[in-house]
Amino acid sequence: MAGLPLTEAAEAASADPLSALLQYGVLGIVVVLLILYVRTSIKRENDRADKAEQQVQDLNAFIRAELLPKQVEQTLMYKQVTEVLEETVRQLSEAKVREEVLREELRVIRDRRRGDGQ
Repeated sequence: MAGLPLTEAAEAASADPLSALLQYGVLGIVVVLLILYVRTSIKRENDRADKAEQQVQDLNAFIRAELLPKQVEQTLMYKQVTEVLEETVRQLSEAKVREEVLREELRVIRDRRRGDGQ
């Protein structure tokens, strides 16, 4: 039966692909080494991707837990500083107006005294 050796070879190849590749000699060894290299490379890259994803998740958690509350706090502080500065500018403007009014009143009083003294 000529089909029997093919069936046996197919069964042997499916049972142990490494031994099937080694039947091809040096070429089989090269293929086995390439397969091993590709498997380890894929595993290494998957591990890197998993590590990078974990780092991204850790960074996002840090941002949510630490930085966002600080940013809200900073925004509230900026608002308070702006309000204080606006109040200061308003008070300075009022003081300047009062000073100008007092100077004008003083000038009027001096002018009256000079007019009375003549």
